[in-house]
This record gives sequence, C-alpha cells and structure tokens, in this order.
Amino acid sequence: FLYGYWLVGHFSNGTVHAALAIIMVLLSFAVSAGSLGRTVHTGGIAIIILSFIAAGIVTAGPAIELDTDTQYARVIVSKTTLDNRPARIYFTEAKRAQSGIFLDGEKESAFGYVQKISEYIEASEYKNVLMIGGGTFTLASDIVRHDPEMHIDVVEIDPALTHIARQYFNFQDSPRITIHNGDG
Repeated sequence: FLYGYWLVGHFSNGTVHAALAIIMVLLSFAVSAGSLGRTVHTGGIAIIILSFIAAGIVTAGPAIELDTDTQYARVIVSKTTLDNRPARIYFTEAKRAQSGIFLDGEKESAFGYVQKISEYIEASEYKNVLMIGGGTFTLASDIVRHDPEMHIDVVEIDPALTHIARQYFNFQDSPRITIHNGDG
C-alpha cells in the first residue's frame, strides 16, 4: 500500500524500485546473518554493486528519443519501423508498447486495436465519451478526427504524459477533448 499510494506519488519509479530492492537485500542479509559465512556476504555485496552498475548502463540505441521517469511510470519513446512504415512508439518500463503513430504523414494510429476501438465508438450513438487513461492521446485524437460531433473527457493521472503526447505524438489540444489530470 505504501508503494502504490504514497511512494510512487512522491518519488520516481526508478528511485522507489532501487530503494525497495536495497531494503529487501539488506533484510535478507540481516535474517540470514547467523547461518551464512563471510564469503556469501561478500558475494552478495558484490552482486548488489554489479547490479547497480548494470542498471546505470544505457542500453538504448539511437532510436530512443526519450527515456525518463515521470511521477508515475518510466516512459520510453522510440522511433522504429512498423508494418514497413516509420513509426514512433510509447513504451512503459516493462518494454510494453502502449501506443504509437506513423511518421509518414498519415494520421491513423499505428496500432490496430486503437483503430478498432475508434471504429466501435464512432459507430455508436454516443457523442460524449469518458476515457480513463489517455496515454499519448492517440485514441482520443483518432475518435474526434473521424467524428465531428464527438466530445471526449480524458482522465489521465500523469500530467507528464500530456506533455509527451504533445511533443512526440502530434497531440493537439482540441475543444472536443477535455483533459482532467487526476486519478481515474
């Protein structure tokens, strides 16, 4: 509970994960201190030091445009090729692609699931939509682009994503997309 409701809201993900990892390792040494010899403790300390060195090494290639911790997540923005087209993709810390755009001038989303959700909403009779989680706003942008009567309220907990969407994913403010930065 402390992690999810307080620590992540006050510190970057990387800092919280590193601190919790150190605490768990130190606790494991403290618990096992009576049964383990000096060699095992020295080996454990060496592993910890090597882990921190490895974590600090930048493994990103030239395609990485942004790799940053926001208040709520690690955000990675990368240029790549998708379906033989240049694209920009937003990844989370788990290297999971969340959304993307093509960079060849077409306005469609780079992901088929976004296109399908957009088609489903456009085919409905509803003209007001509440979206919990905006990410890079590719879905919201796609919907209002295709339906001139649609209005979308987007609740996005991470205000940094709104700025990243504007800078890297061609998100443009629209009177038909209202952003509420808060917890859904």
